[in-house]
Amino acid sequence: LINFTPDTIFEKLVNGLNKIDYNIILMINDIEYTPYKTNTGETIDNNHFTLTMNDQNTVMIDTTNIKNLNLYNTIIASPDMDKEKGVIYLDTINDERIYFKSYTTIAEEAAAAANKEKPESNTN
Repeated sequence: LINFTPDTIFEKLVNGLNKIDYNIILMINDIEYTPYKTNTGETIDNNHFTLTMNDQNTVMIDTTNIKNLNLYNTIIASPDMDKEKGVIYLDTINDERIYFKSYTTIAEEAAAAANKEKPESNTN
């Protein structure tokens, strides 16, 4: 864990990680406490963590859904995962569908958003 985490949330994290396959635990490089906040700074989910994995993927997880981390090896074994690295959102699995966004897509979206924010220059 690379940053401060409130004791009660840290305890939930530890209890959850105790139920995760040890081989998956070994794949975690860093755990960062990253509560979700609104644009105004209001906390939406204070049980949220970002895991940096040793295979260069990032996993978003919360203490409620931490058991989903046990799916990690199955997820990365899928054919599409060999082609791209990115963010795997294990905090939001719906109907057993896993949300993944490649780092390439994230960079493209950030560039597009930055271009929208730039004021248009007049060349008159």
